[in-house]
Amino acid sequence: AALLFLGSYYFWLQRSYILCGLFFGCSALTDYGALMVFPFLFVATFWRERNWRPLAFISIGAFPTALVWAWYHTVAFGGPLTLPMRFYNPAVKEGSDGDSPTFLPSFPVLMRLLFGPERGILYTQPWILISFLCLLGKSKLARGSGILLIGGLAGLLWMNASVDAWHAGMVLGPRYLSLIF
Repeated sequence: AALLFLGSYYFWLQRSYILCGLFFGCSALTDYGALMVFPFLFVATFWRERNWRPLAFISIGAFPTALVWAWYHTVAFGGPLTLPMRFYNPAVKEGSDGDSPTFLPSFPVLMRLLFGPERGILYTQPWILISFLCLLGKSKLARGSGILLIGGLAGLLWMNASVDAWHAGMVLGPRYLSLIF
């Protein structure tokens, strides 16, 4: 998913928006978390181009993967918008009432993802937070990249802090955030 997102970002930088959309769609097929980055891709593109046309090209590029998504989810889970979280084994859910995800982040989990010694970005990958400072430049490209990458990280943090299995098992660092790293 991260490699496909990197390809999408590369094509975004090159202004090859159909390929950007295609790679982004493939990334979303590989990791549902990519969908949390999609709105920031649109905002960053509009910020950079000040035109709706590139957004149409991104959508055209992502359309084939959206069809695959709809087909797969219909066959596997009963409907195009039915997510697999509905079918989690109750033994996997930690202290929830059975409704996962909640779509409201847990503040303690968010703090653990940012600063905790197990999976916290500051502890496991401090270079991420420092490198994002470089995206605050004055050019449209730097600002657009900042919107996409910092906004994408915020979206993924929101999603990650909203699910029961936020820890992603026995991994080093915040696995569900690796897409944006």
